[in-house]
Amino acid sequence: MKWLRVSVSLVVLLSLAACGGEGDGGPAPQPTAAERPTSTGEIAIVEPKPGATVDADDVTVRLDLTGATVVEEVSQNLEPDKGHIHLVLDGQTLTLLGSLEESLNEFTEGPLEPGPHLLEAEFVAADHGPFSPRVISTVSFTAR
Repeated sequence: MKWLRVSVSLVVLLSLAACGGEGDGGPAPQPTAAERPTSTGEIAIVEPKPGATVDADDVTVRLDLTGATVVEEVSQNLEPDKGHIHLVLDGQTLTLLGSLEESLNEFTEGPLEPGPHLLEAEFVAADHGPFSPRVISTVSFTAR
């Protein structure tokens, strides 16, 4: 019985190895961090300002993106000046932004919790993966 399990395992492994060749229609290998493209873009959070105290019911995010443009299409054809913006609040990804100005309250389903918050905006490639180096801006602010 032991030889049967070894034989079956060997057949499964050989079958899996045969399926991994290029051009077989399977998923494309994901690039490593060293293979990620470098972006021409730079992103900055204009609002809220660092250290600002804002109304928890009305938090507007304004971004400045230079050297690149936001695109809606997801693509594996990565270009250094085209991508998406991911917005992260306190470590939780909120959304993919389609513009450079949005209300945070639309994504948090109401007012923010009073207290300190950390907001990150990252310009990512059209496949939603990060550029290398990452194109990211962070700001801390307080909601009241």
